[in-house]
Amino acid sequence: MATNRSLATLLRALQTQADAEDLSRLLGSATTLLTFLVNPLNVTLLTSQLLSAPSIWQRPDGLRTILHILNVFSSAARHLVLKEAPSTHSQAYPTQRVLAKEDWAIAVIKGADDRSPRWRHLCVLAGLLRGFEGRGQGAISKSLRQTLESGAVKAVSLALRGGETEEELAANSIVMMLSQIFDLLSDGEKRELDQDLLLPILYRAPFFSRDGLQSGYFLSTIDADIIQTTRTKFDWSPKSSTYTQCHRMANGPLMSCLGSLSRLTAFSVEQVQDPDLLPTMIKDLCSFTRSLVVQWRQNKLSEIDVTEESMHLSEETLRTTLPTLWRTLRSTMFAIIVILRALLSRVLGDPRLPTDVGPFLAAQTLHILRNLFFVSSRAGSSSFSQYSFVYLAAIDILSQYPVQSEAFLRDIQPHTSGDIPQHPLDRCHDLFFLNTAEHFALVSDPEISETMLIGASTPYLGLDSDPRLVEIFEAAHSVMLAVLSVPQNIDLLSKHIHPYLEVLFKVFPQTLTPRQFRMAIKTLIRIASPPSQIAMKEELLPSIIMELVRCRLEQAAPTLLQQKASEDGAAVRQENLSEQSALELSLIDSLPSLPIEQLEEWLPVVVESLSLVQDSNQQRICRERFWEVLSNGEMDVERAAFCVTWWGTRGGRAVVLDGHAEDQASASGHGHSWRRLKHPWPSKSHNELLKAIESKNLRPRVRSTDVTPQEHHSDHSQNAPTNASVQHETCIESSEGSTHELSCHPSEPRSISTTTDFKTVEIHKTESTWISRAMRSNSIRKRLRRPSDKVTRGVPKTPETSPSRDHRSKYHVAIPSRKLAQVPSNDISGIPGVPKDQIGSVPKRPSSSEGSRPPLATMRLNSRRKSKTDGLAEESGGATTRFASLKRSCERSLKWLEGKLQSDTGVDPSPYASPSQTL
Repeated sequence: MATNRSLATLLRALQTQADAEDLSRLLGSATTLLTFLVNPLNVTLLTSQLLSAPSIWQRPDGLRTILHILNVFSSAARHLVLKEAPSTHSQAYPTQRVLAKEDWAIAVIKGADDRSPRWRHLCVLAGLLRGFEGRGQGAISKSLRQTLESGAVKAVSLALRGGETEEELAANSIVMMLSQIFDLLSDGEKRELDQDLLLPILYRAPFFSRDGLQSGYFLSTIDADIIQTTRTKFDWSPKSSTYTQCHRMANGPLMSCLGSLSRLTAFSVEQVQDPDLLPTMIKDLCSFTRSLVVQWRQNKLSEIDVTEESMHLSEETLRTTLPTLWRTLRSTMFAIIVILRALLSRVLGDPRLPTDVGPFLAAQTLHILRNLFFVSSRAGSSSFSQYSFVYLAAIDILSQYPVQSEAFLRDIQPHTSGDIPQHPLDRCHDLFFLNTAEHFALVSDPEISETMLIGASTPYLGLDSDPRLVEIFEAAHSVMLAVLSVPQNIDLLSKHIHPYLEVLFKVFPQTLTPRQFRMAIKTLIRIASPPSQIAMKEELLPSIIMELVRCRLEQAAPTLLQQKASEDGAAVRQENLSEQSALELSLIDSLPSLPIEQLEEWLPVVVESLSLVQDSNQQRICRERFWEVLSNGEMDVERAAFCVTWWGTRGGRAVVLDGHAEDQASASGHGHSWRRLKHPWPSKSHNELLKAIESKNLRPRVRSTDVTPQEHHSDHSQNAPTNASVQHETCIESSEGSTHELSCHPSEPRSISTTTDFKTVEIHKTESTWISRAMRSNSIRKRLRRPSDKVTRGVPKTPETSPSRDHRSKYHVAIPSRKLAQVPSNDISGIPGVPKDQIGSVPKRPSSSEGSRPPLATMRLNSRRKSKTDGLAEESGGATTRFASLKRSCERSLKWLEGKLQSDTGVDPSPYASPSQTL
């Protein structure tokens, strides 16, 4: 009975005028009555009065009134669900007789009758759907949910087709309520919406209406309340009317649901059937952003650079009012980016769109991004993935059309070319132009590149360290490198590369960071090297750049450079370098780009310049980077193969790792200068290089053998090791003949270096897997000849006579590249020890019974046996065994050759060679 009296009182109050406070109290009473009414007819009556009462709709408070009505039905539905919940809520809601949920919902739906417009019916249906199914409750049956979803979609369609959206309140109400329940609708119901009629009101409501952003005009009104308090300080008080308006707008119904509204608009863009609506929408959005940036320029806040706000703004402004403004602008930018992403996805994936629509939409998208750049530059657009997609996709689409690309660049080019503008907003637009023009350098004509791109970047290239211009300084250098890297800009490269080099050395390291300087030098050397066309005109240009860097290295300071902070204030994660190490790393980074002939010259120079880096830690960083360049695949196959030769046979390893090397004249016919190491080469590093090259499919030519120690000579068998082990050795062929050495030590890796007229082979001990497989070959053993006759260095003294000297022995062994068995049987001109004037007239060799002399090879070996064997006896056991094995192998080869010669020609060479003749 009391409930009925309360209902009658409420209905009479709804028919009279009421202010905002009374209306709020009436709507609260209506929520309570809807929950406790048990008669379905009373529920229907109250619902009908709420949708048509003069006190509510005669002077509505915009969308806030709509939101209140929506919350009435949503709260009532939620309370009804909680009443039917388990006993945990029985204390909060006393048990009493109520309508069932489905009966109550049907009674409420019946109240949306013809006495109210169609768009108001959406308040009831959206409120019930959000109350029952919001927060994942699932409190109603599937059939009732389908009824609510289809009723809401039908109400929107009837309102759109009936022309009710011509009224701004109706259109904004539909947009707001549909965004509230869009995620609750099924996919089938979403497709039932008339997207062609819905799309225009979706993007106009938040950006152009009075409940939204008002076309950006609120920014210019703020200027009146920005007061100069001191000579350099300005204040925007939180008590000002403009801040109150801005705060009310930021917390309004449309701005509060801007995220879900942008997703709804993006869905509509993807589903719209009329393609002409897309250009219309992009024009309207471009007009809105243009108005936004124009109104921002009329604000005093736009004259203050972001790096100077703490100096020119009051404490209260920085803490309260300004963050509210930027939060509103960032939300606006994010909403527009979501819509543009759907638009460009439609352009890329919809073949039904006309071909001329694509470049227009892409150009307009870039114009919108330029207008919003004063917001996105603060928000850190690079960390927003959807912004990056929209920006790069628009550039990719527009770059396919050179004419439209040129027109776009002309539209956004700086108006004050050659000068740095004073207004921060103009500098912001210059930064956007440079960032964007960098991507169009490849499709722009050389004339456009020089007049627009280089002309716009030149004022910012040689700037001193100014925190306001750091980003635009980096963008200018990026544009310059991009223009010079374009193949068709060969004339621009010849014209501007030398002045640009001067600018680079001028601004480093004060303004350019080590990472940026290294990238710039590496890029310049790469574009100046083959197959670039400038390499045909100026072949030595890469070496000139390298020499300039090396000369600067000699004068560089060894102190560490101070790292610069990134946009978020954190230091960039990279090793702290000095000016010396940065220049040295620039040389190392540029090695993979040098031509082969210049790489051969610069490898030892770069290694020698390592000694100019004074700090040991910095020098270690440079050596590690040098190793990385050689082994991680940065070089192509040809350069990597040359680096292997330089590293393994030309002393590069010792110079890099130990820093010790001395020049030694080559004994080969080519006369190359080779390096003889003072210290043994670390086999571990050599194996690492070979394994790294194998992993990059850069295997060198390999020959190998298994050397098995034989029994020692009787004269020094006491010095032999007790166990005989297989010693694996690798033979890497060299391209020229040269002088090598044999380094043997019991605890160090051993190598045999040889001199020959046929081919040079170097043997190294290694543990590499693929080298070990190659060592099963016996090709080297078959080609050894007379090692004892090519000894050019004495055996080192034993540790007993010279304890301070390492146990090393060095020998020269001649190794021909072809088998001795392939000498023709009727030709003995190539046999050592046979005079040419005796060939063809030599007598028959006497038999052994006539007291013939022993063969020449036997006499020569016996004549030097005493002196050489004595020296070998003083050597360590490993070296003695090795040399003895080689000597016996050569003796067997020579004996076989003598027997073959005698059997084929019947000639005994012993009478024609004296024991003292040199072989």
